[in-house]
Amino acid sequence: MTSLSAIPSGKWSGFAALRIDTVTTDIVGSADLPGFVGYPQQCLPQMYETRLSADATEIGVSRVAPGKLLAYDAFAGTLIASSGSDVIAVDPDRPRTHIACIVDAADLKPVTSIAPGELLSLFGEFSSGSPATPLPGPAPTSLDGVTIHVNGVASPLLYVSGQQINFQAPFGIAGGAQASIKFASTLSHLSDSLTLPIVATNPAAFLNTETPSNALATCTTTDPASVNGLFPLAFNPDGSLNTCLNPAPAGSIVMLFLNGLGVTSRPVVTATGTTAARVISVSALPDAISGIWRVNIQISPDAPAGGTQMSLTAGGVSVRDGNLVVWVQ
Repeated sequence: MTSLSAIPSGKWSGFAALRIDTVTTDIVGSADLPGFVGYPQQCLPQMYETRLSADATEIGVSRVAPGKLLAYDAFAGTLIASSGSDVIAVDPDRPRTHIACIVDAADLKPVTSIAPGELLSLFGEFSSGSPATPLPGPAPTSLDGVTIHVNGVASPLLYVSGQQINFQAPFGIAGGAQASIKFASTLSHLSDSLTLPIVATNPAAFLNTETPSNALATCTTTDPASVNGLFPLAFNPDGSLNTCLNPAPAGSIVMLFLNGLGVTSRPVVTATGTTAARVISVSALPDAISGIWRVNIQISPDAPAGGTQMSLTAGGVSVRDGNLVVWVQ
């Protein structure tokens, strides 16, 4: 197996000659690589495998690499990969699966394990139906003909479209070792599945994914901490969104939200990395699906203007999204 350095989008020439059908792996970051056309951008970057021609000027159809690739069996034409504790043979010419990836719905980052009650999103090719959201009230387990079962337990559905399905991992999977996630659609007659380990907790912060980082160029107060940090979905005391152009007053209380805390009655959340903010309360979000936790953070009256950066722990476990930035005026 030959290692391949990152390839700029659309440029496949200029590499040293390799034997025909050399199999190579790397991380793909753009969706115009052959085989990835139309691949959900939310699923990238991904480890992939492909074949190169003898002079490396042509690249074959690429596929996502399952697990960690170990070797290429040229005689059988299969890849040897490790998936958890198993060693498996993978056909590199297999068709693309309907499920492209699974991410945490709070921060849209790929997950390699799931926790009971965690809000998750599947991306891929599921149906041609119109986007559907449930009516007010308890979340249904069937929406627009789509169902998601985890270890045979029907999952609450929050959103369904042809490319994305938002669902909640059932709390009933707590204590299990593996989660078998099965998607099915009665309208499109499609189905697919994947298996991930189950963990007790997988904490993540809800991020403000609609705020582009280049918006910082319009701010009058920026600093290295804010430029290098992540922007949580945070609200000021008046209910407005906390942004660099709409900071919270020093000494006020800002609300953040966490996902993936598992089966818990009231998690202990603490702020680290700063003395300018502290957690004062944690509570379930009213009138929302269980599993979303509201965290009230008080900004110090002496906090300097600009971006205050902090990290959180929930139940002693670090929240995956560190260096969260709250803006202070």
